[in-house]
Amino acid sequence: MRTSNKPMFAGWRGFVLLIVIGVVPLWHLHIINRMMAPQKADMVAVWKGTQATFDGRDPYSDATMRDIQVFYYGREVTPADRVNPMGYAYPMHTIILFAPIALLPWSAVRAVFFILLPLLIVVSSWLWLDITGVPLSRPKTVFLCLCSWPSMWAIHQIQPTIIVATLLAGACLLIQHGNMVPAGIFLAMATIKPQLAAILIAWLLLWTLLRNVWTLLLSFSFSLVALLACATWLLPGWVQRWRVAATEYTAYRHLRLDLQGVFGHFLGLILSAALALCAILLLWRCRRCAANSSDFGAMCAVSLALTVCILPTELAMTYNYVLLFPACFILIESDLPEHSAGDLARSIAVGMIGWSFLSVMVSVLVETLIRPSDFLDALPFQTALLPTSILVALIYPLLVEKFKPVRVPVDQIQSA
Repeated sequence: MRTSNKPMFAGWRGFVLLIVIGVVPLWHLHIINRMMAPQKADMVAVWKGTQATFDGRDPYSDATMRDIQVFYYGREVTPADRVNPMGYAYPMHTIILFAPIALLPWSAVRAVFFILLPLLIVVSSWLWLDITGVPLSRPKTVFLCLCSWPSMWAIHQIQPTIIVATLLAGACLLIQHGNMVPAGIFLAMATIKPQLAAILIAWLLLWTLLRNVWTLLLSFSFSLVALLACATWLLPGWVQRWRVAATEYTAYRHLRLDLQGVFGHFLGLILSAALALCAILLLWRCRRCAANSSDFGAMCAVSLALTVCILPTELAMTYNYVLLFPACFILIESDLPEHSAGDLARSIAVGMIGWSFLSVMVSVLVETLIRPSDFLDALPFQTALLPTSILVALIYPLLVEKFKPVRVPVDQIQSA
């Protein structure tokens, strides 16, 4: 087992560094805000879609999209604008979970979520530390998670990804403690962003079937059916409308895999498929692990890291990197099997995690001393290889360990 006896950020220098890490992303957001109005947040589409539904209108309609555009951009968008049309592209049952915000003005919605989302990041980070079982300093680790650029950007954009991440963390911890009914409910609620929850839910359901944990399966199934039934009651035939909206969303935002952005379309697709195959093999190998074992937490981390790696994305969707927190915990201080190539991959991944913090500091320093620029604004978002490096470093030593051939001692062979 490889653990460090040195406390993180010890002494007054460590305290000063923590203060800097906390202040720098806030200052960078302040610089970016020079060209972003308060209403330019991702929650606007959910808020307007929810209001449209309870007014008896279709949240997927062109009229609702125009309503969102007028609020977000100040006017209706034309094809010549080449910007995100900001349509409602969430599943219909998202509106059920966010129904209370339909009654609030936007200023109140922003205030509520600016308080709620940081608290959820703290809670989810704390839960992932419990689930993975790594011996990191909880207050400092949670503080670093909160001050990381993906978290800060997610809070700034009022991103539902934080809510999904917290629901998934809560479900996994409840499973470890044997509370299957609320865990199933949490997993069903996490499907408001199915692209983020699908892989982890699929592995957990496989784990449920193989270990005969029927309570979790029934709880998840009944909860999901109830949500979908309510959604269908609100808007019959919504599934096809949502599929069209989600397809258009992917198209007009020109989303692609991280590795496609680095290595090109075909090579990036092949590399992503190979990486996904390796991760799936590992998940299959550990499909029967005990809920209270280190393998369970590791497989949850692998599932979420794989999700981020194979999810079509763009620079502004860095907020999805909050799903990488459990994998980061395991890489930084864990009992991953010793392996030379694995150690190299781990060093690269930890270095890139460090760069994700340092890049914000560099941007702020240069922008403050010289002048802001589009390049410096975007520098903290330039972390396309971060999810891949984390996933490789996480699964490589585990694959070597789990698929290592069993060697039978010579004396046992002779006696046989």
